[in-house]
Amino acid sequence: MIPLSPPPAGKPAAFRPAALRKARALMGKAPQRPAPLWLLGMIALGAIMTAHIFIPALPFAAHTLGASTRDMQLTISIYITGLAVGQLIYGPLADWLGQRRVLMAGLLLYVLASMAASMAQTAGALIAIRLVQSLGGGAGLVLARAIARRGCSPREATHRQAMMNLVITLGPALSPLAGGTIAAFWGWRMIFALLAVLGCMNLLGTWLMIPDGRQPSVAGRQVLRNYLQLLVTPGFLCWSLAGGCFTTSMYALIGAAPFILVRQFGYTADRIGPLLACASAGIWVGSIAASRLAHRMLPQKLLMLGGFCVCTSALSFLTLVMNGWLTVAALAMSMGLFLFGAGLSGPPALTLAISVNPVATASGSGIYGASQMAIGALCTMGVAFSGDPAHGAALTITAATGTGLLAMAIARVSPARPAEAA
Repeated sequence: MIPLSPPPAGKPAAFRPAALRKARALMGKAPQRPAPLWLLGMIALGAIMTAHIFIPALPFAAHTLGASTRDMQLTISIYITGLAVGQLIYGPLADWLGQRRVLMAGLLLYVLASMAASMAQTAGALIAIRLVQSLGGGAGLVLARAIARRGCSPREATHRQAMMNLVITLGPALSPLAGGTIAAFWGWRMIFALLAVLGCMNLLGTWLMIPDGRQPSVAGRQVLRNYLQLLVTPGFLCWSLAGGCFTTSMYALIGAAPFILVRQFGYTADRIGPLLACASAGIWVGSIAASRLAHRMLPQKLLMLGGFCVCTSALSFLTLVMNGWLTVAALAMSMGLFLFGAGLSGPPALTLAISVNPVATASGSGIYGASQMAIGALCTMGVAFSGDPAHGAALTITAATGTGLLAMAIARVSPARPAEAA
């Protein structure tokens, strides 16, 4: 037997094992620690809050730039459109080039666009910059969800997605309050300057704490094949459809609620906000419940529970509206139950969808996110084209949740399902 040579002079005895562990980690032979959940939540939150934080500052920006209300509204709609399109692009790009490097590129684009927006001199320039900003923000939204799924079982992934939801849902609730305060004290340009700072912090955190999950054996042609295969896989499409119908259809109810309160019950603007905030707390409670139940229930069972809640709420609301029994308390309870079910449904639906093809999680996350936005937009349009907001919302959410139940039933018998959830 050849004796082992001593370690190099001046090096500790643990030099070789540590070097070996590091080499194996770099070669992908040692398990990597999952990315910090708080960081992923902040990255996704940055993309969501950017859509809402500028809304209270629209009049200030319109006055400074000499722009019309229509131009300022376009800065919001163009951001949401770019966010949806960006998710479709970043998914396959990350599966090919690596999630970490694509995320860093997107965050860098977001930071540069935010800095440019703070110095915009015309409405047209601000609209164009907001489009670029949304394309950068889309990377954070789609890849944070994909990275949270990486290396986890479906149950653990559901738990992580639920915890991320708790952070993400803070965006629409707190962003307008923060944006209004910043614009009133420091001006609307400071909003974009602070968003640039947030983007820099997320970029630094990504560089330091998120490992790359790229699989070098996956070529660009294979990534495209996986992407197109997801678009024709019944299991993936049905889980995505169910998730969207159970979650973003809530915008039909939320968007109709202020008009119902004002026209039907004579509420003033100062009384609407607190009521909607209390009802909106349902999605936070639902996300907390999903995180607690994720380790005890399979994702399908958890999704069924969430689907039961939203369908019960939709049918109850429809019955109340059609019979003229709707009251403020009944509206608040219906919204609370619906949003609770949405918070309960979102994490398992996303987990089931992106688990259909484990080597294309980023692509799946991007398609899932874009489909959610599309369903939310369709449901909002359904209410907008109705003469009565109460009837329009009731019919829209009932049709959406019924479609979600049908999609979930088809997905459960589809051969393309996660192994553990089968």
